[in-house]
Amino acid sequence: MSRVNAATSFDHVVIGIMENHGYSEIIASSSAPYENALAQQNALMTQSYAIGHPSEPNYHELWSGSNQGVTDDSCPHTFTTPSLGQQLISAGRSVVTYSESMPSDGFLGCTGSANGGNYARKHNPGADWVVSQDAAHNKTYNAWPSDFTTLPTVALVVPNLCNDMHDCSIGTGDAWLAAHWQPYVAWAKTHNSLAILTFDEDGGGSNQIYTVFAGAGVTPGQYSEHITHYNVLRTVESFYGLPGIAGAATLSPITDVFGVVTPPSPSPSPTPTPTPTPTPTPTPIPTPTPTPTPTPTPTPTPTPTPTPTPTPTPTPPPTPTPTPDPYPGGGPALVQAVGANEAVNSTTLSASFAAPTTAGDLLALEASVYGKSNQINQVTDSAGNTWVRGQGFFQHGHYSDGELWYAANAKSATTVTLTLRVAATVAVQIEEFSGVATSNPVVDVLAGASDKSTLADSGMVTPTVANNLAIGWAAGHGSTQTMTPNAAGYTNFAQQTSTSSTPVTLVTGYQLLSSTSAQHFSASFGKGMYWAGGVTLFRAARPKPLPSPSPTPTPTPTSTSTPTPTPTPTPTPTPTPTPSPSPSPSPSPSPSGTCYLVPPIRAAFYYPWYPENWTENGIYPATHYNPGPGFYSLDSSSGGLAIERSHIAAMQYGRIQAGIASWWGQGSRTDIRIADLLAAANGTQFCWTLYYEPAITGGSAQIASDLAYIQSHYATNPNFLHVNGKPVLFVYSRAVASCTDTATWNAANNGRFYLNLQVFGGYTGCASQPDNWHQYGPAVAADHQSGHSYSISPGFYKYSEASPRLARDIARWQQNVAAMVASNEPWQLITTFNEWLEGTSVENAVEWQSASGQGTYLDALRG
Repeated sequence: MSRVNAATSFDHVVIGIMENHGYSEIIASSSAPYENALAQQNALMTQSYAIGHPSEPNYHELWSGSNQGVTDDSCPHTFTTPSLGQQLISAGRSVVTYSESMPSDGFLGCTGSANGGNYARKHNPGADWVVSQDAAHNKTYNAWPSDFTTLPTVALVVPNLCNDMHDCSIGTGDAWLAAHWQPYVAWAKTHNSLAILTFDEDGGGSNQIYTVFAGAGVTPGQYSEHITHYNVLRTVESFYGLPGIAGAATLSPITDVFGVVTPPSPSPSPTPTPTPTPTPTPTPIPTPTPTPTPTPTPTPTPTPTPTPTPTPTPTPPPTPTPTPDPYPGGGPALVQAVGANEAVNSTTLSASFAAPTTAGDLLALEASVYGKSNQINQVTDSAGNTWVRGQGFFQHGHYSDGELWYAANAKSATTVTLTLRVAATVAVQIEEFSGVATSNPVVDVLAGASDKSTLADSGMVTPTVANNLAIGWAAGHGSTQTMTPNAAGYTNFAQQTSTSSTPVTLVTGYQLLSSTSAQHFSASFGKGMYWAGGVTLFRAARPKPLPSPSPTPTPTPTSTSTPTPTPTPTPTPTPTPTPSPSPSPSPSPSPSGTCYLVPPIRAAFYYPWYPENWTENGIYPATHYNPGPGFYSLDSSSGGLAIERSHIAAMQYGRIQAGIASWWGQGSRTDIRIADLLAAANGTQFCWTLYYEPAITGGSAQIASDLAYIQSHYATNPNFLHVNGKPVLFVYSRAVASCTDTATWNAANNGRFYLNLQVFGGYTGCASQPDNWHQYGPAVAADHQSGHSYSISPGFYKYSEASPRLARDIARWQQNVAAMVASNEPWQLITTFNEWLEGTSVENAVEWQSASGQGTYLDALRG
């Protein structure tokens, strides 16, 4: 037996969609004995929600991450936009929609009848995309195979309008599922396949719906993370290494429901003939109320505690401590390596392997480049593989740049070429490794540094899982001296030295990690020089299930043994050395999820524009202060995710519930970083919203476009802040300065977002009012907008000004914090967490260090 991980790939996934009934109408209903038995014996998502009303948009959202602009049940529609079907077909995978009572394969009419039932195209998303509407992909349910091994990679099953409960009773639909769904569920459990049964919507209420995962490796129980159709889409995409599209782009796949895979049974595939309805176990699932009791920390990736074994098997469960080598064949292994150097500056440097690489292996390149401004533009190879920069470290004023690039699941190649922005001296080392994960191979922990000394050291990094491949490197600059690697456990390659008037050196090593002990890579040398160094950890490939010495017993769907303990999600510790603080003592989150908050809410303005804004008007660093973490980079390729996680931990320490991230429009640098901020918050109770900063020169059309963009890219993320059931958006004065602007915002918004606009003179007299108001006054110690917000600032000392406009005074700050809390205003705002240019930060700095390590201003916020 083998563990299923986040990168698993099922042989077959079948999604079934029922119609127009809410969670509470199905669970514990005497009319739905099969669905309740299915929920009790498999993974029930207790906080699953449709996205809107009516039916058709939800089918589009599940299939493509967007309603495609359709907000009703109109027909027909034809799209060429990205969809799950398009993704699978482009990846060489198979996909089919099976629609009951559709008159014929490839039928494109809006309605039809066959086999005694009625069909509606509005429930068949495959028919709305050009790529999947032909007869090969858009089939009638008559084509549903009796041999499930012939199923496509992904299938969508759509019962007719009676059997899906749209026109007929719950009992009718339940009986159909018992006869038609259960045979596949039973087969899937022993054939590395998965069944996902869900509903389109609830028919007009809170939109809480029934969703159950069943199949190979699924751990039975109730899972309380907040999910939508977008999360289901992202999960299916992840099985096959596909990127998230539209509303699924920023979400994490559902992984906690997967436990142990049972190897295939030698018995023949059952035919989908009606089977007796499984008898529900004696312990019923409690009847939910429309407003369930909120779970304090429903996380997107909860860990079931304890890890239950779904069915009795002769193989004992894996031990909790990773063993040094659980991988058949020994895990990741070096296949071959090659280095290259040069004697003159150039814009390209190539190296060729001794033999063509093997398809599916990992290719990695480490480089030492002379000059901070000469970073590598791209890496290419003879097979046209996609190369990604995994690391890049340098420091302002140092002529040193060290980088690591990689190509996962690479096609067979012989020659690799890097290209620089401008001609410079460069040295490279390139490796081929087998046994590395073919998708998402980089473990989300990176270490790196740049400095001047006689020891290049990457800094320590603690792996999140064992059995990784670690690649370490040290890049020297301005000298040809020998670098001696001295980190324990590494197999090191020969030094690469490029000689010119601007010489560079490079040493690289690798090792297989058998534990989660902290790691680093280092090299020493006789004379101080500029250097950069780093470590990247790559995931081992998931092994195939080990063969059983005898057939594994088929799980019995109707087992009435002692119920499996419900896997209760536990809080994911914030991944930073700082102790994870307790959450803010504000009212509990609403039942809809961790980031559905109830005022009063403590939030801090946050700026994701570093490292770019450390330099302003030729001044570096553009601040009077020295941040505790140094002049950091939030670029994901430079370890920004780790910094963002530490920022979240620091804000939580200060009882800050949400960050208001500066956003300068679609495609801006700040826009690119929002996805990283949401990813960093994944698994925590911390929430993000945006501070809309651009001027609305485009009027209502610009606002409508930006709101649609924010909704599709960010607002459905479980860590995006919601109030009163709506995603929150703060708007800066540049975009709203009059009652006319306010009316324009409200009209374009049409009630979709919770709008919190910055105040202006006379704002209370506007006929059109937003959801709320706030003040952003960085040079004012405290501002109270009665009934709306209470904002406080620790000080204002702009980088280009000789004296502060608002001097820092910790005693005054403590008083302001107390007054803010006592105000009980709905929005209690911190100006700011990290606006270093204007000197309003509460983030830790050398100038206000404290014993907690978080600084005196966050200490005061913690109380």
